[in-house]
Amino acid sequence: PKTTEAPWRASQNKGSNSYYYGHHTRASDGLAASDYQMNGPRRLDPVTKKPLPAGAAAAKLTAVNAERAPLATATADQGPARFERIRRYTWADTDDEVKIYVQPEGWDFATIAADDVSVTLDSPRSLTARIDYGGASHKLVLTNFQGPVTDLAWKKTKKRLVVTLKKRDTLLAWDKSWKELVSTKDRPSGQEDAEEAD
Repeated sequence: PKTTEAPWRASQNKGSNSYYYGHHTRASDGLAASDYQMNGPRRLDPVTKKPLPAGAAAAKLTAVNAERAPLATATADQGPARFERIRRYTWADTDDEVKIYVQPEGWDFATIAADDVSVTLDSPRSLTARIDYGGASHKLVLTNFQGPVTDLAWKKTKKRLVVTLKKRDTLLAWDKSWKELVSTKDRPSGQEDAEEAD
């Protein structure tokens, strides 16, 4: 029977002309060639990064399962632990700004405090809105806007959250009107960098 080291030795004998030449230089991670068997991955201990023995006993030997101090539990001051995605919103477009109306069905915005709402402009083409309501944190994340945005303002009314985005000034008439809020087209990576630098 062949050992697991035999293919390595045969490959090393061929030198730099070997198909597996890149495998000849081994990282100093302490693993033997037998740990890299084809079609037979070995589970590594997440902490020590050493191979675990095969079989059911492996689960008991991991450093992850070792005894440790209990985790701190969330307190009431940390806010809700659940996150839910806001999927329903509407928007309106003018030459200078875009308004986004967040009004999920069944919500009573009169009961939501201003401290429970945060809206941030993550980049000139993306925003994140967070609303704590009903024991959960709800998020609306919009990326890849149709055009760049220079400023953001928001207002919570009794019925909805209104987010106003100020468009970047442009001389092109066709660029002032957005046909869609979030563009489905991929843009070249250099284009976004150039726009952010303006």
